[in-house]
Amino acid sequence: MKVYWKTQPYEGSLHHSRSGECWKLTQLGLTLKPVVRAVEYIQDQLGTELTVSGIAQAVGLSPYHFTKLFKESTGQSPHQYVVEARVRKAKELLTTGRFTISEVAHHVGFADQSHLTRHFKRVFGLPPNKLLRRLQVVV
Repeated sequence: MKVYWKTQPYEGSLHHSRSGECWKLTQLGLTLKPVVRAVEYIQDQLGTELTVSGIAQAVGLSPYHFTKLFKESTGQSPHQYVVEARVRKAKELLTTGRFTISEVAHHVGFADQSHLTRHFKRVFGLPPNKLLRRLQVVV
């Protein structure tokens, strides 16, 4: 995964190439390496149990400083980012048509199908089964 940092005179953006997300920085001069490493770590470990302290340890910061830096850099808490990354990965897997919703839920780190469905609906505005039905109609 590649993450790009682009600077402009008074603001900047951190572009996450895998998901196409763009995060506006709230301050200039932030050390972004831990945030970039955290995003890469999260993407690589989506199917595992991810905790703030575990991610912070992986990037060499205290949980407090990691959470503060991550939120300032991305506009989301680490937990919010992890949940949304899991939902996006779930959508990607579901659209292949090779897995059930339950299989995908467990593969991306949700406790069960209902946990995935609740967050999926919040992020995309419809539950995964309706997305699958729409894809079947198109095909």
